[in-house]
Amino acid sequence: MPGRMSREWLAKYISGDSRIKQERHGIFRLNYDKKRLEFAVQTSERDESPLIVVSYPVQYLKKVEISSHRSLIKRYHYLELYMGDDPNEMIPRYSFSLNDLQEVKIKILEFQEEIQSLEISKVSQSDIDILEIISKLLAKPVSQIQSLFEDVTTHLMSLRKSSKKVGEKIISSLELKPTYEIKEVEICSRKVRYYEHNVNFSQTLVILSPIGGKIQHLFSLLRHLTDINVVIMGQRGYESSLNQDKEFKLKNYVKDLEDFLDFLGNKHEIILAAHSIFSAIILEKFLENQNNNITKAILISGLHRAPDNFRKGVKALPPLQMWGPFKGQIKRMAPKILFGKETDHEIIETFITDAFQIKNEIYNQIFRDFLPRFDYSKKLHHIKIPILLLWGNEDQLIPSDLKTEMIDIIPTSKISYKELLGGHMIILENPSLIGSEIRRFCLRKGREISIE
Repeated sequence: MPGRMSREWLAKYISGDSRIKQERHGIFRLNYDKKRLEFAVQTSERDESPLIVVSYPVQYLKKVEISSHRSLIKRYHYLELYMGDDPNEMIPRYSFSLNDLQEVKIKILEFQEEIQSLEISKVSQSDIDILEIISKLLAKPVSQIQSLFEDVTTHLMSLRKSSKKVGEKIISSLELKPTYEIKEVEICSRKVRYYEHNVNFSQTLVILSPIGGKIQHLFSLLRHLTDINVVIMGQRGYESSLNQDKEFKLKNYVKDLEDFLDFLGNKHEIILAAHSIFSAIILEKFLENQNNNITKAILISGLHRAPDNFRKGVKALPPLQMWGPFKGQIKRMAPKILFGKETDHEIIETFITDAFQIKNEIYNQIFRDFLPRFDYSKKLHHIKIPILLLWGNEDQLIPSDLKTEMIDIIPTSKISYKELLGGHMIILENPSLIGSEIRRFCLRKGREISIE
């Protein structure tokens, strides 16, 4: 989103707000969570003095102007904020470095515009939800409406708390839930679980289930991919008859994918998709084989190597025999690291519960063995097929410098990339956006690229 990268600047308060009694140095910042413009300053120059924050709701901002004032031979430049309506209007004035002055003005206005657009979208979304609820109710037979009445009434009473989420729940309760059958096949003496939606289109999208994830975690994508053959492959250690797997090494995961694609046959063009760094490395390793059937690739929250802080972090993790008690600490931290701030609690709980059933042996080999070791920086220079990279703008696992590095590595003629609203588990948080981007990429003709 605009303005998110730089949102704090050193500033000097000059005049205009009676809550600050004298000129004072502090930090001017944009508070996205509270939707306010803030100036943080100490009550006096002593280090031990308390910090105060003077804040203004951004909706009261009328305009921002750059002004200047000459004192003797020196010219001073200020930023003036016109807050409120007459006769209670005040004009706080701040001094920034000359290089920052224009940037701060632009960021404040972008911030105001973004907050206003969010407020408008919330209102319109609530109205749409309620209208959709009513229309779906009217389409039901009277006997069905009676049975739904108490449940719907309960939800409607709580609309004032969170109209969008409640509306979505009501709508989903009025719709028949689709059923998806997970199949199992024996391939090379291993039983592999998978889901297949095949209506004989020319392309087949094969998605690898994510680390710690289940096949059913990806079902929310399916209703956005109705005109593509879709296969979700369960990976060893997560989705298999679990006493059969003893080795969780990269070469084995790559061999599993190779054998599974042979089982699917060569009738269609194959588009390979993977989520997160673990599955991305499997996919990137597989692409070394230059399989002729693979026409495109998609990485969601993926990278060409694990971030440096991850590599250092795994060295500090306990040995296998101590992993059990340590796992509890990581489980408590995981929701904040993996998901965006606005993610539904139920989505988080479901995934975390499943992910932390991971065997200690899998943890040991994946996190200590191939995730820290493998780096595809050199290999991606030679990629021969179009590739789509999708990342969440709140992803705390993937640093922005590695995204830039990956974008620079892949040949310009082959790459499309985009950041969407969500965290690392954006595939669960925002399946409609992910689904529409995947569908557009899969059905796109030619070699054109898309950068957003």
